[in-house]
Amino acid sequence: MNRPGAKGVHTATTTAPQAKAQPMLALTDAQLEIVMVPAGGLPAKKRSVFLERVAARPQLRGPHFTDADLRAAIQAAVTVQSAV
Repeated sequence: MNRPGAKGVHTATTTAPQAKAQPMLALTDAQLEIVMVPAGGLPAKKRSVFLERVAARPQLRGPHFTDADLRAAIQAAVTVQSAV
């Protein structure tokens, strides 16, 4: 589970230009790796938009989301990113 302050849990706040800051998203080490692998393959200019899209979807489920939820968010972000 994602518990702020737990060992191996990473938190980040995402902000888009001229947008309200989103709440922090806590990721385990494994979840961070799940996100960073596809993000690392993107051009630097597109990474922040990709990460914001990934972060937005699990937050709809509340503070408790699974690796499967995260993978679905990544797949959705990759699909939108490739269409742009």
